[in-house]
Amino acid sequence: MPNVGGPKQKRRALLSSVVTSVLTYGIAIWVDALTLQKSQRKVAPVYRLSALRITSAFRTVSEDAVCVIAGVLPIGVLAEERRSLYRRRGSTSMSAEELKTEERQSSLKRWQQSWDASIKGRWTYRLISKVDRWFNRNHSAVNYYLTQMLSGHGCFRAYLYKFKYEDSPECLTCSGVKEDAEHAFFACPRFDTQRW
Repeated sequence: MPNVGGPKQKRRALLSSVVTSVLTYGIAIWVDALTLQKSQRKVAPVYRLSALRITSAFRTVSEDAVCVIAGVLPIGVLAEERRSLYRRRGSTSMSAEELKTEERQSSLKRWQQSWDASIKGRWTYRLISKVDRWFNRNHSAVNYYLTQMLSGHGCFRAYLYKFKYEDSPECLTCSGVKEDAEHAFFACPRFDTQRW
């Protein structure tokens, strides 16, 4: 799927939901296997790739950050949610919808704890520190350009310099200043018109 000019986020999310359905088939039964490193190495990259496709993100974006940007629960949190739903159904007086809502809130709390403790995706964390607010937002799909800003991985000279695509990490407008997402987003006069 091309990052630019391809399907919109809703269609990408639909394709990702198919991947998630296949990956999580029967997960309430085999969720404990995800604690094993071998199983984690098989499932996590596939799930991460589907999140990368939703957001049109560069492959270098961490799983933690891309799940937040894509608005998809990490596979471990999703697995625990599904197991809990499986175990609790039939043993509670709550309706199925109430149970799902309660478990989703619990999952969002677990995800928030994991996101707070993560050492990866700290630029994204600065912008999206509360996963429940981002997850439950009612507007705006992410695209290739927004994902670059939210992840810090994109067409910024400092980022491209790491991979030897640029001669220098410095901003072309502001001499002596590294052009990263923070500089472009908040400070560079070159983007003043787009910013306001």
